[in-house]
Amino acid sequence: MKLEKYINGLKQASNKFLHYLRDYLIANGFTQSIADECMYTMPTGNYLTVVTTHVDDLLVIAPSKADLQRFHQLLKAKWDISIQSGDELSYIGITIRRDRINRRTAVSQQKYLEDIVAKYADLLGRDRSTPMELALPNHQEVSEKCMTIYQ
Repeated sequence: MKLEKYINGLKQASNKFLHYLRDYLIANGFTQSIADECMYTMPTGNYLTVVTTHVDDLLVIAPSKADLQRFHQLLKAKWDISIQSGDELSYIGITIRRDRINRRTAVSQQKYLEDIVAKYADLLGRDRSTPMELALPNHQEVSEKCMTIYQ
């Protein structure tokens, strides 16, 4: 039997898609970064359109809405895509918030933090009367034993 198409979920599907995407972007004027093989750039006037990839998720930074629209059309010509835009985006578990008025960008992993808190909620909710377990010897007993050992 010969596999003619990689199926999502197979071991090599992500890698094959990465190579397919790379070839497509390069054929359409992008250059693959030497420092990071998952980053591509294309000069747009005095600026760059930058594309970063993580399997089939792409984060695109373009100098103008028109450049961003051209990139969207490039992808739509080949694949069905869904697009996030605006001042708050989610990318591979990272939330990116842009404050245009104050010219700031904040990056957080709030969802990841919430998942960790939920996972260990039963441990966080326990009350402790002391930071030390009651079954352990008290501080004075430990000190006396240590002094006895080292005398």
